[in-house]
Order: sequence, then structure tokens, then C-alpha cells
Amino acid sequence: MSLNLDDYAAYLFDLDGTLWTGSELYDGAFDLMQCLAEAGKRCVIVSNNSVLTGDQARAVLAERGLAGEPLAVTVVDVAGEYVGRLLGADAGRVRVAGAPLLAERCRAAGLETVDLGEPEQADVVLLGLHDSFAYQSLERLAACVEKGERLVVTNEDPWHPGPNGARVPETGALLAGVRAVYPCDYLTVGKPEPLLFDRALELAGVAASEALMVGDSLYTDVAGARRAGIDSVWISFGRSLPQRACGSPSAVYESLSELAAELAAQGRGAGAAASRSGRMVSR
Repeated sequence: MSLNLDDYAAYLFDLDGTLWTGSELYDGAFDLMQCLAEAGKRCVIVSNNSVLTGDQARAVLAERGLAGEPLAVTVVDVAGEYVGRLLGADAGRVRVAGAPLLAERCRAAGLETVDLGEPEQADVVLLGLHDSFAYQSLERLAACVEKGERLVVTNEDPWHPGPNGARVPETGALLAGVRAVYPCDYLTVGKPEPLLFDRALELAGVAASEALMVGDSLYTDVAGARRAGIDSVWISFGRSLPQRACGSPSAVYESLSELAAELAAQGRGAGAAASRSGRMVSR
């Protein structure tokens, strides 16, 4: 048995490590999007990328030939909203340790921001990926948390797959450094938490039961989708599903090309006769 294309009105996609490597699209990405467009399905990228907005992510993909659909929402788009909810009506200051765009979006949400190096006390310190992170950043972050600033991270991913399978350090690696110096609790804005999934469903105009999440991470994509009531496909890229997986996908495909081929076969009405490469996973 396999997933039925017509069961879902919208497809949600992870970005880094699923659709592209950070420099190029994965094989099958274009064919898959074309197949879904021809079937009239909505497609939305839902990404923990903390250095690009959804519009910027779309522009990057369009430069590589993936124009039009999909729509996109990233953790940058929702971080200001998340921190605003956390601070409540009394507002307060947020110290942003991340890409400049993250601070811009927090200010656009009506929040007062302070830089990592500024002496003023803040209520929240928001940590996101940034290439200027250094020893002094780690020292300052740990000191701010120790003084009582509540730690919020854009995402917990320690790394994501890059070109040729290289592991690209992510926000979770910076988080691990901070907690090694000063063990502390923290809150997470992005996947597997529900806010990004909620925004993606709003963009697609569908209910959770009408959407399918496609991603490479069992934790952020699969487990997060399941918590949001969304079915999921795990793109394994040749990996075996762990016996004690943190998330149980609805089906497993080795590649985007494999998923695209099956969806195309189903779209031609040949699903019953096609070779079923996607493996259903009992839940």
C-alpha cells in the first residue's frame, strides 16, 4: 500500500537537506513540484532556516528553476510573533544573537531589540544561526542567561546536510555551547513546535488533515508534523528507519525522485499497477 496523491490538498516541504543542499536542488525536486502543480496541489516550504525569510527562500529556489509554487515560511518570519506572545502585553526587550534580519523582523513585530554586546538588561535572548558567532559571543550569551534573560532559540537542529552530504552546523550547535557553559532551560520557535506548521497551513488554506509534510528529519519534520496532526513522508536518502525513531512517518521514500515517480504514476491513474517503492510505516 502507498500514499494516495488525492488524499492531500497541500504538500509541506522542509528546505535545507530536503529540497536543496544549500547550493543546488536535490535530484527530483523540480519533477516533484511540477507533478504537484499539474495535480493542482498547494505547496509550502516550512523551514527552520534562521537567515532567510520565506520570500528570500522562494527567490533562491526560483534562481535555480523552481519558480511559482511553492510558497514559503521560515522561522525568521514568525520569531517576532513568538517572542511577542512570550513577553505579553507588557512587552519588554529582546536581545538578538543572530543574523541582522532576525532583529529586523523582531522590530517589525513591535519589539524593542538590543544587540548581544549591549549592557542593558533584556527579558529574552533570542539565539539564531549567524556566521559572526565567536568565543566572545558564547561568553556574552552565557552571562546573559546566567543573569536571568530567558533563552529562546530559533531551532534546535545541530546541523543540516549540505553539499556532498557535509554537515553544516546549525543553531542547535550554538545552543549546545551555551548550555555547556551554563545549563539552562530554553524555548524553541521553529519545528518541531507548532507555530511554523500553523503558518504553513494558513498559507496553504487547508486543515492539518489535508496536508502532507515531506522532510529528512525524523525529529523536526516527522515528529513535529505528527504533533500538529499532519501526515508525513520521510526522505531517507538511503538511511534505515531507526527502530526507536523519535517520529513515525506515514511513509518512507529514499529520494525525491522516487516520490515524484510514484506521484506521477498515480496522477496517470496507474497507481495500482505501478511498482510501490514507498514503504508505509505502521503507527
